[in-house]
This record gives sequence, C-alpha cells and structure tokens, in this order.
Amino acid sequence: MVKKRIRENVPFECERLAKEEGHEVLLTPPYHSDLQPIELVWAMVKCAVGRQYNNETTLELVHLRLLAQFDRLQTSGYDSIAGMIKKCAETSLKFFPSWRRTTRLTAKTTSDEGDSQDDDSEVSDDNDLEEAPPEDMEEPWTEMEEF
Repeated sequence: MVKKRIRENVPFECERLAKEEGHEVLLTPPYHSDLQPIELVWAMVKCAVGRQYNNETTLELVHLRLLAQFDRLQTSGYDSIAGMIKKCAETSLKFFPSWRRTTRLTAKTTSDEGDSQDDDSEVSDDNDLEEAPPEDMEEPWTEMEEF
C-alpha cells in the first residue's frame, strides 16, 4: 500500500529535474522489449561476444570483445538499429498521435567575428543546440537518419 502510494505520487528524480527545465519524460512500457531499441543493441553485442566464448576465455578477453563489438555497431548494426527506432516511433504514434515532432534541433555555430549563426550540417556539442522551426517534416524520425 505504501509502495503503491509512493509510485503514484512521487516522481522519478529524472522526471523532476526535466520538469524543472520545462521538459517531459516519456517512459516506454515495461516488459515490451520490441519498443526498447537498447534491447536490440544489447542482443546484437551479447550474441556476437557469446559466440566467441571458449574454455580459455578470460574476463579481460570478454571486456576487449565487448569494446570491439560496440565499435562495430557504428557500421554493421546501423541499419538494424535505425529500423528499430523507426518502428518504435511508428508504433508510438499510433497510440499517441500528439507526439508528432513540431520542432527540430540545429547546431548553433560561431563565426570568426563572434556572431552566432545556424548551421544544419553537423552538431558538434550538445550545449550548442537550439530549437528551430520544422521544414515540412511529416514523420518524427526523419531527423534521426544519422546517430
């Protein structure tokens, strides 16, 4: 009874901090790995590392193999991960159409003279992000083409 009351009335710390900054935290439903892209990433890495296991495998070797697999994800896992994110976004929008993206992020760069200017090309520092109006975006994942 106390646990239920706390769960219903006390927000997670990340939710409290986000709300203070004007953001909303959206949580995916528990026990739905098909809506959790990180589950696909972990399955890909765990499977590849597990296939290399033998009787001489040490913890140090497992660590090195994990690091190597995470590096390989940037090239070999890109299409699968991007497809999973797109699928999750499509599924979410079926249930919550109001989540359609209405703004996009652009990089704010500084020229030699010190003037700031918008640049859509590449984001180098998360602290340089600002909101910009959408450019006729129909789907929320069109801005997620690159990770």
